[in-house]
Amino acid sequence: MLHILQKISLALLICFFIRWPANAQKKVTLEQMRCYSSAGPSMKYLLDGTRQRVILQQLNTSLLKEHDFRLTDTAQIPITLLTPADLKKNIPLPSFSSDTSLLHLYIDCKETDPFTFFTGDTTYLNDSLLARRSLNVIHLSYFLLNYKKQLIEENELVISLTHKETASIGIPFNRFYTDGTQQFLSTTANGFTETIKVGIQYLFNPNNSSSIIELKVPPVYFYNNFIDSETYTSSKIIVPAFQNDTWQFQAPEGIQIIRNGEQGIMGVKIEGKKMPEFPGWLFDSLSQLKEYRGNNFICLQRESRNVLQDVTYQTRLVGSLYQSAANAVGFLPVNQKVNYLIQNKDTLAVFSINSQPIPKDSSYLWLNQCYNGIEASSIFTVDPQPNPFELITKLEFTGELLKQPFRIHMKGIGYIWKEIYLQGEQVMLIFGKDKPERILIKNKSLSTATIQQLLLIAHSITYSIQNRLSELPQ
Repeated sequence: MLHILQKISLALLICFFIRWPANAQKKVTLEQMRCYSSAGPSMKYLLDGTRQRVILQQLNTSLLKEHDFRLTDTAQIPITLLTPADLKKNIPLPSFSSDTSLLHLYIDCKETDPFTFFTGDTTYLNDSLLARRSLNVIHLSYFLLNYKKQLIEENELVISLTHKETASIGIPFNRFYTDGTQQFLSTTANGFTETIKVGIQYLFNPNNSSSIIELKVPPVYFYNNFIDSETYTSSKIIVPAFQNDTWQFQAPEGIQIIRNGEQGIMGVKIEGKKMPEFPGWLFDSLSQLKEYRGNNFICLQRESRNVLQDVTYQTRLVGSLYQSAANAVGFLPVNQKVNYLIQNKDTLAVFSINSQPIPKDSSYLWLNQCYNGIEASSIFTVDPQPNPFELITKLEFTGELLKQPFRIHMKGIGYIWKEIYLQGEQVMLIFGKDKPERILIKNKSLSTATIQQLLLIAHSITYSIQNRLSELPQ
């Protein structure tokens, strides 16, 4: 009897070992991750070993959860950075081992700008709102092969990136703002890593029916030497909301709504004739400018209104009209205190505009480094070659606001960056060309009215300079 039982046990054991390979857990080796971006250096984030391990852990988790597959290597990703020519080539497949339990995985990660993607893929043409919100588009796909190089599984996913609001400020990583080179990053190194992690969860989930998803990611900035990290612990960042010709922001006194009103060009002193709309002190100041005697003077004027406070402001920029050798009419701001801000009929500020400031700037952006706009620990070097870029002051306003001396330094292409000083102290930093897109309040004791008036001086006048000159009489 015992002999028979031993034979049965032996037979069962043999059957178990015969059946075991068929039921054994499959292993997956990541053969290659091909990466390409037509937008900027974002794929260099994936060359970082720490970020590779984070992505591989997510990949291993998704494979185990969704397919009961195990990743053979969770330490390093075999990255290949593609060129445009490489995109047209088939993936070269090496010889695989005959191990039937081993599968071979290839992942493609391609990034493109929204215009190219949404106009090139008719599948998403109807979603115009998504296209308008999109900063960049990432296309993820994978191919899973067996040892015979037969396709076992494949899938693809499109990720549209948009910005989420963060307490950060700086010059966004866009080389068009600086040296004209086409390079754009939509998010930080951490933001990009999290994007790939989420993409993998969707990509390897067999129950996911979405072919496109939208993710909000933190913005990324050039690293700089003019915003220290301590500033964020003692300052406040305001992000105004814009709609049509109105913008609003939250202040201690409540929501402030500013409506941009009429703008125009007015004669101040033409052929020696004084226009009655202007105060006598202005003509007295102009008469003292010997170098401008005999010139005609005009004013670029813009009106703004605080809707809830029922206060109307006007910024008036006075300049000399001149005729160039090419017969084009130009506007030359007068470098004297002849420009002013009025509230209703009261003059609040008088200031000069200097297009060639004497003080040397010491503000730099590093075009080869990016960060999250808050912490130096988030710096990522996209190029080992140092590439400092001097952010030069191109316009300087100096004057008095309610008898308090102020200065405004306008820097960068299109005056994209503004630094405001009041009574010798730097009180505000502003990003925005024609409107204050992000405002850092360094001095929290500033009244809402003072903040508003300084913003109107900085932005209403620069808007007038850049957008009204084409309307000068020819």
